[in-house]
Amino acid sequence: MIPMPWIINKIGSRNGLIAYGCILAIRIIGSALSPSLIWVIVLRLLAGFEMPLVLVSIMKYIAGAFDIRVYATVYALASNFAKQISVFVFSALAGNMYDSIGFHHTYLILGAIVAVVTVFAAFTLKKEDPVQAGEVDEKGQTKA
Repeated sequence: MIPMPWIINKIGSRNGLIAYGCILAIRIIGSALSPSLIWVIVLRLLAGFEMPLVLVSIMKYIAGAFDIRVYATVYALASNFAKQISVFVFSALAGNMYDSIGFHHTYLILGAIVAVVTVFAAFTLKKEDPVQAGEVDEKGQTKA
């Protein structure tokens, strides 16, 4: 977690969100295809990179892409509310899929959904303003 703000400043919050989606898709699909429990454990360790990556990227992206006066509203609605609704929907969906098609197929489908959303986001997320996000100063120089 400690180096993540520095990493996000280097790659940009938009790219951080896309990297998060890629890591998540790899982890979900990898869990479906893993031959043993050891592989599932190794893939689960990727969450240690995912969580700080997504948390810092979301905060930085909102600060750079939206007016700072609506920052809290955008964060509350876009991140927290959407996360809670998606947990509600996908937990019911995943549970039903577990019962009907099994673990492996469920995780392959969920991983494919994450991959499609990540590709869609790569084309539709707008580039954030680096000055507004605090990555560079008004002269275009990188902040230390």
